[in-house]
Amino acid sequence: MKPTKAHTEESFVMAADFVQRAPPGTPIILDSGCGTGRSSIALALSHPQSLVIGVDRSLPRLRRHLSTYGIPQRRESPHGIPHQTEHLFPLNLLLIRAELSEFWLQALSAGWNLKAHYILYPNPNPKRLKSRWHGHPAFPLILMLGGDIIVRSNWRTFLSEFSEAVVIAHEACEVSSGANSFASPYQESAVKGPDAYDPTKRDG
Repeated sequence: MKPTKAHTEESFVMAADFVQRAPPGTPIILDSGCGTGRSSIALALSHPQSLVIGVDRSLPRLRRHLSTYGIPQRRESPHGIPHQTEHLFPLNLLLIRAELSEFWLQALSAGWNLKAHYILYPNPNPKRLKSRWHGHPAFPLILMLGGDIIVRSNWRTFLSEFSEAVVIAHEACEVSSGANSFASPYQESAVKGPDAYDPTKRDG
């Protein structure tokens, strides 16, 4: 197994502290591959009683939300992401830079059980199976983290393959009702592309 990259380890420490400071049992929503954080901000506003953690491997994309949302430059964290205050972000939101598969493994090791996991892929590579999460060695981690899995793509084949992969994995394993059980996938096809996303399902 390859060693976890330093920036991922440091980011998970930040995320773990973010979770620990919340009241026990606060639901966790993960926005994997969040890009500039636009979807993460929308999710945090739509789910005020949950913690929303947006994760992306690209520091330039995470920094881009500053200009996108007209947010002034502030003192930066060691990861190059501005420190977040109530003046900049919803208090229930954390944006971090990390390698997704490594972050998922650390979250699983820490015993996280997600309320929901958003993977809002705009356009996965159709030529390489390993570029699609259901063909990636980390795919079982997505399932083991639990929660509703919300997948979006402008390529319908990707959505069909992902759904079928979850069904196959579900049938191949004995599913428990406790933590880390396999999740029932919820597909949301957004043919119009990533900018069309608008979360409407709010906390009850």
